[in-house]
Amino acid sequence: MNLTENQKKAVDIIDKNVCVNAGAGTGKTEVLTRRYVNILKNGNLTEGEEVDNIVAITFTKKATNEMKTRVKELVMEEAEEKFIRIYEDIDNSNISTIHSLCGKIIRENSYYLDIDPKFQVLDEKISKKILDEAIVEVIGEDLEKSEFINKLMMATEEYDPDEIVDHIRNFYLESKSKIDDLESLKVSTIERLESIDDKNYIDEIVEELNVVFELLQDIIEKKNPKRGIKGYNTLLEPKSQQVLKGNLQCDYKFLAYVYDNLGSCKAVKENYDYIKELIEKAFIRHEKDYIDTYVQFFDVLLDIDNRIKEKKLALGGLDFNDLEHYTIKLLKNENVLSKLQDKYKYIMVDEYQDTNDFQKEIIYKLCSKDSVLDRNNLFVVGDPKQSIYGFRGANINVFDETREDIKNTGGEIIVFKDNFRSKEDIMDPINEIYSRRMEGRYDKLEAFNKRDDKNNFVIINNDDSKLNREYEAKIVASYLKDNIIYNDKKPGDYTILVRSRSGQDLYEKELSENNIPFYSLNSTGFFSEPEVMDIFNYLELIYDRDNRLALLGVLVSPVYGIDENEIYSLFTNLEDEICIKDIEEYKNLLTENLYNSIFDLYQKI
Repeated sequence: MNLTENQKKAVDIIDKNVCVNAGAGTGKTEVLTRRYVNILKNGNLTEGEEVDNIVAITFTKKATNEMKTRVKELVMEEAEEKFIRIYEDIDNSNISTIHSLCGKIIRENSYYLDIDPKFQVLDEKISKKILDEAIVEVIGEDLEKSEFINKLMMATEEYDPDEIVDHIRNFYLESKSKIDDLESLKVSTIERLESIDDKNYIDEIVEELNVVFELLQDIIEKKNPKRGIKGYNTLLEPKSQQVLKGNLQCDYKFLAYVYDNLGSCKAVKENYDYIKELIEKAFIRHEKDYIDTYVQFFDVLLDIDNRIKEKKLALGGLDFNDLEHYTIKLLKNENVLSKLQDKYKYIMVDEYQDTNDFQKEIIYKLCSKDSVLDRNNLFVVGDPKQSIYGFRGANINVFDETREDIKNTGGEIIVFKDNFRSKEDIMDPINEIYSRRMEGRYDKLEAFNKRDDKNNFVIINNDDSKLNREYEAKIVASYLKDNIIYNDKKPGDYTILVRSRSGQDLYEKELSENNIPFYSLNSTGFFSEPEVMDIFNYLELIYDRDNRLALLGVLVSPVYGIDENEIYSLFTNLEDEICIKDIEEYKNLLTENLYNSIFDLYQKI
């Protein structure tokens, strides 16, 4: 692969900080691996410790393995004798996920933490199981906590216990993704609420909410109320009057509705942040009335947290949050930090848009000595529009903040604009959409390979969305069938991407009816697959030979392939009480094929 000018810059510049904005299909993986090898060749590394001196953080273990494999391939091409030794060291290199790196740092410095270096890392499934067990135990075993949960259900008007447990779980996870010490979070939250000056605050809120309602009213008059703020026009006038009279209590549900749905309305774009800020301010005042509830709620969270710690201690394990928090604790030790900075001379981070605040702190500690990123050894690559892990604590602002910090250190800001994966007629609408959605923050991508062949766009416009989806599936299946039959294509040459799994079964149905073999990565249900249903029907029939539904399923399966008309004849002529084992008496009513199939099946079971 020949590198573009910007790709070559990203590979060659190793003496300053570099931030690369790389959209999908722009070749960032190849750049990462080539940059790694370039550092091995030209970097300021300790002889014999070259691989130990470089950290390359990937987002997944799969990406780790792929990068190691590719680096080894490139190393094999080098003629210098030292690369023979380096090749052997790659498998034990610091090419890893952030959590694997944290685990390594903790194990090597466990004596500072009084932690057994043989700890196991608990995966997300085990961590979730421990959390759920802790929640149920704390709520179920403590009567006082149970009574509080009942009060919480009344206050939130959420009467499903499972939903309450979900809320507690989500709040706990979100809190721990931002701060490890829940006790300090409790103290700061209560102090903030207690510091509110009721009289001045209410007057200020009423005045500012008046501005909010005027803005919303203006939007309603200018825009179609069906777009984004549907229903505001019927709610706004009476609600706004209540608020302006100082009756805030009855309007928080309405404000919550406005807050949750504000983002879907293009018309409020220019006032979005301002309106949100004012509504949040109103909620802070509202929350002061529930200080006692907050205290109890944090006590529940602290009990859950302590229970989780006990369970993890019993297992001798640390979860991903623990790995991050303990690493930060170690990096606050000057001896540990100095040792690691001497060891890790170059740091590269892939998928930086999905980095959280704790991970950023770890990276910054390793890359900063006297001032922010002054070691000039950081390389980050990512794509802000591909950030999808906010629910896990990833902070999209981290990418922008780091880009600005790198710029301030005199580092390089590089944009990969050449897309090697898609054609122009795919890139053009993508650029159009994202230029509007990310105004001022989107760098347009260009198709690197200019090809004459065009993609086909079929637009279906029908008020019935279900019919639209069915028609889409039929068109796709027909298109594939024609290309397979007449253009010498194979089913494996095609991939069908669907927006959600809800319509996936329609495509599977059409493909099956057109005899096009397919494989579903995310099928709507393993147990609803035809092959699995056939096995279930066999098992049902073995258990109960007179189960007519199971018999029907087996007969129409590919094993026997009986025609539906013959099946209809069988179940129309047989009396309800007749058992399958008596089928010999009805031989004259059945076709030879159907009789032989049933007789063969009966003999087998």
